[in-house]
Amino acid sequence: MATQEERSRAATGAAAGAGDLSALLLDAKLGEICTSIRALARSNDELREALKEHPGDRDFIIAMHENEEIIVKRREMAAELVRRLRKAGIDADVPQDVLEMQVEWKGSSGSGDGDIDKEGGDIDKAEVGEEKTETGPTANTADGLYL
Repeated sequence: MATQEERSRAATGAAAGAGDLSALLLDAKLGEICTSIRALARSNDELREALKEHPGDRDFIIAMHENEEIIVKRREMAAELVRRLRKAGIDADVPQDVLEMQVEWKGSSGSGDGDIDKEGGDIDKAEVGEEKTETGPTANTADGLYL
């Protein structure tokens, strides 16, 4: 995300122009997306705990998969915003905790409806606990972060 000085300059109009306002809005959107990703991750932590009390609960499992799908998509959006901010001359990054967040969702049929049967059958408690991770960026170039 942009530095405090860059935000202040854009907010006070010291660096006047529509581009600066646009960059400020992009930076705000980046912050919003990162906050959303963190909330989804907390939700999944709570769902994992609930699964310990209610093993195999289909609704919990579906909710986790949906959250993870959204996390992956929002990280992609965050990387695109960083690329656009850097192009506008703003030093921006996706926060490290968001980059290092592990998700189990690997994508599937792309149905997006959370139907486990369409995604390869029932999922048992052991599968939910397995670590099928997707980690941080694979490249950090001048064009931006690639997740």
